[in-house]
Amino acid sequence: MIPTTQQTLQDENEYNFKEGEVLKFNIGGRLFAVLKETLTQPIKKLNMENEDDENGNDEIVENNEYYEPNMLSAIASGMHTLTFDKDGSIFIDRDGKYFGYILNYLRASGIPNHFSLPKDEHAIECIYLEAQYYNIQGLIEFIEQEHENWIEHLKPKNFILSNRQPFKDSKILTNQMEGKLVNLLSKTRSFKNCKLLFRASQDGFNASQFHSKCDNKGPTVTIIKTFNSCIFGGYTPLSWNTSDSFQRDNSSFLFSFIGKNEEERNVRIENQGQKDNTKSIYCGSLYGPTFGGGHDLYVDFTSNYSNLGHSYSLNGIAYATSQAQGFLAGSYHFSISELEVYELK
Repeated sequence: MIPTTQQTLQDENEYNFKEGEVLKFNIGGRLFAVLKETLTQPIKKLNMENEDDENGNDEIVENNEYYEPNMLSAIASGMHTLTFDKDGSIFIDRDGKYFGYILNYLRASGIPNHFSLPKDEHAIECIYLEAQYYNIQGLIEFIEQEHENWIEHLKPKNFILSNRQPFKDSKILTNQMEGKLVNLLSKTRSFKNCKLLFRASQDGFNASQFHSKCDNKGPTVTIIKTFNSCIFGGYTPLSWNTSDSFQRDNSSFLFSFIGKNEEERNVRIENQGQKDNTKSIYCGSLYGPTFGGGHDLYVDFTSNYSNLGHSYSLNGIAYATSQAQGFLAGSYHFSISELEVYELK
């Protein structure tokens, strides 16, 4: 049965999944069970293009690179906001018909001859779309190579965008981080290009300059680097202004690419707060780009701080705890070494 009013958002630290724990999923009414380790194990990239075996067939060649964490690994690692049904299963509002193929791919560690896919075109199309939703990059690439003609029309409209490097002028993002950001944005909106509106190191570390450059520009992405090398930021479709008021659009989100001690991440933090999700951003003349009612991310260029959980939540992290205050920047207060704001077009 699909959960209705008895669905509950997980809160605080009740669901920190342990090693060896079996996670139960309710995918659109279909039930699944899987070990935490199956979801969190790193998937090694495979090269199937340039090597042939003695029979002239493509040969699978491993390399030493791994795919970025996917949505399911984020869930199992406590890095994703969750909804639970009345029986305590993790509820995801998707058609569960093909979810088993996703799990079998992960159980096989992404090795092609250790898992199988259906032979019919419609099923492959459906699995491809599910792999995109859960960000299973290895399975996406495998299907694109093996069934290119079947799924060409399903590729995201901005699929080529990552090759165009819309944030190539950033002094904060590496090429890898740029790809992560493009992928996060593509799940929310399509855009053809972006324009640098504000860079603190050249325009000034102050709110007035931020507003003079960034107000009334529509959708923007803010990217922040701290003096301890943490990299994070936020997206909002709302225009910044000086109205001294909260604004709401729940497609806004925060993200984190580098955490404390230079921990690499790819975390999207949704506008689904434990306290109040109606406060997506705060616009004020003395404020820089500020997100959430806590504030979850507060910037004024002098007394910056972060405190997740009020309006933007992560599974397993409760509002106003040391985890919530240190997740983005390693500590509650942080100093900005660089901040960039881009307009999306």
